[in-house]
Amino acid sequence: MPKGDNNVPGRENKLSAQEIKFVAAYIETGKTADAVKLAGYQTTSPAAYGRKLLAKEKIKKEMELQLSALRNEYVASNSEIMEFFTKAMRGEVKDQFGLDATLADRMKAAEALAKRRIDMENMLEKAKDNEVKVTVFFGDDSSNEEQ
Repeated sequence: MPKGDNNVPGRENKLSAQEIKFVAAYIETGKTADAVKLAGYQTTSPAAYGRKLLAKEKIKKEMELQLSALRNEYVASNSEIMEFFTKAMRGEVKDQFGLDATLADRMKAAEALAKRRIDMENMLEKAKDNEVKVTVFFGDDSSNEEQ
């Protein structure tokens, strides 16, 4: 994520370049005082100043934004996982030595793929069962007066 760039989607609050650097440094180091120093703040008590920064709502939102971007970059999506299992099942994935996957490995991939598909189908079926049906009556129907 560009440090100091306020034209990032999802960034509603205007933050200073130092604040954005602070958040990035805090995510990287996990240490408040170090993040304050790395962001270039001049203070006699970096830990206390860092705690003040972390209490600001706009800093919290920036932290969520940057962490979300990291998760999206490093964590595989459901479709990526399904694609990998499909490729492994079809024998398109090589092992660490460049050899074809064994039949046992391909079967495990097929089982994992099938399990996820079944779980997804069950989830969709439950969603259908939980649908709320609303009936709207128009006009003057005396049999529906109590509704």
